[in-house]
Amino acid sequence: MRLYPKQYVISSQHKIYAENAQIYEWQGLSIAICKDDIEKLVIGDNYVFFGETFDFENPKLLNDQVVRSIDFSLPLQSIIKQINKWTGYFILLIKLNDRFILLNDASSQLECYFTHDSSEINLAEQPHLLYKLLGEKYSIVSADVPLNVLSNRRNIFYKTIYQRISKLIPNHFYDFQNKQLIRFYPFQKIEKKDTSYCISEIIRILENTMLSLIHRKPLVSALTSGWDSRILLACNKKNIDKIDFFTIDKIHSYSDIDVKIAKEILHRLGKRLNIFEFNKYLSNHFPQEAIFVSDYNSEIITDNFYRPHFKDKYLINGNISEVGRFYYRPLPKKLSPKDLAYIVKCEQDKYHLDIFKTWQDDFAPFKKMGYDELDFLYWEHRISNWLGSLKTIYNIYTTVISPFNNRYLLDTLFSMEKKYRDSRFPKYYKIILQKLVPELNDIPVNPMESIQKIKISKALRVYPITKALRLKFRKLH
Repeated sequence: MRLYPKQYVISSQHKIYAENAQIYEWQGLSIAICKDDIEKLVIGDNYVFFGETFDFENPKLLNDQVVRSIDFSLPLQSIIKQINKWTGYFILLIKLNDRFILLNDASSQLECYFTHDSSEINLAEQPHLLYKLLGEKYSIVSADVPLNVLSNRRNIFYKTIYQRISKLIPNHFYDFQNKQLIRFYPFQKIEKKDTSYCISEIIRILENTMLSLIHRKPLVSALTSGWDSRILLACNKKNIDKIDFFTIDKIHSYSDIDVKIAKEILHRLGKRLNIFEFNKYLSNHFPQEAIFVSDYNSEIITDNFYRPHFKDKYLINGNISEVGRFYYRPLPKKLSPKDLAYIVKCEQDKYHLDIFKTWQDDFAPFKKMGYDELDFLYWEHRISNWLGSLKTIYNIYTTVISPFNNRYLLDTLFSMEKKYRDSRFPKYYKIILQKLVPELNDIPVNPMESIQKIKISKALRVYPITKALRLKFRKLH
């Protein structure tokens, strides 16, 4: 077994032997991490932290200083309340009396798999690390897993294809003693807040998170014609000289628009745009046809492409902002497990429907508290099992940070009136841009034809009806 950057294994039952690994002992546990990641491990009397975290309240603190700023002798809810304000990617194992509690970052951007068949403590960044350590019985697949799920090893929320292995998903912690995956967020009814307060708080969080990032490493940021990259640029305006911006040429049908608009934005701000020629890279390194046999292969190739450009830098992007932007709406308020499975592009067989029904029943009390189940569907399934996997498995040598990966920030967005959180035309984004970069106001955002059609449909007030019909007749995708 060999460990690569961002990989870890922790076990209470086995000594860990791995290539390229640094081994530690703590509270009867063996801990193995990649030798390149020693600075990402922080060990205290009753906790182990692995990853990178940033504190917008104290942007000059380094990784270990952020972790050690918390009093881990406090009750669990008090600890959770503090880490809700952390941005980054990490796992956190806490010993509370005789209980070991496992938590991770707001959107599971550092993946965490654990064994649930006993009270033993075994966790790792990927399932194969567990069964290489513990034996082949941990690679046994559950009998009810359909072939289509087995073929791509798809996770549905916390459920993996393996009999004895589960995944830690956002807003939950795992209690090893009681063998329970427990939801800890949301914890109270949504408190509707003044829009101007929410926007000021969002700006404060993002600006200070950028400061924290810049304090540690140089930043690189993609710039496109879309909303998210422009918001991150706006929140970085005070430190714009410390960031390199880039656009990838010819990777999408709308790349020409991205390049044109990104150039115009940076021209007005006196900055240069780096244009990376991805297709030229492919033709030079992969001349054979059909190299993209899967999305995952494309991600590995992309990581290799990024590697020389982003070495020892943080690549920031706007992922996870979708959670706070009412991403799947408008759709009917009453949705069945079949609808939920279809919305996230899963099959509607018994295996999937049982999982979606269990999740929907678990979330039902929180709908009464004002939360939207589709926001959490995107957060706890889509972001966790798509974006988390891409960052953990395929961005091995590139450190990608999403400044929106902060539970307190997302909670602030949920506190805002829904009309400000439209997924395609978010009003709160427009207000932020007006406050921070009014000189860019006349540069269009997402001027693609498909987006303009949605804009017209919304203006005519037929968009909700259209989406409801497309859901009913399974024509959303």
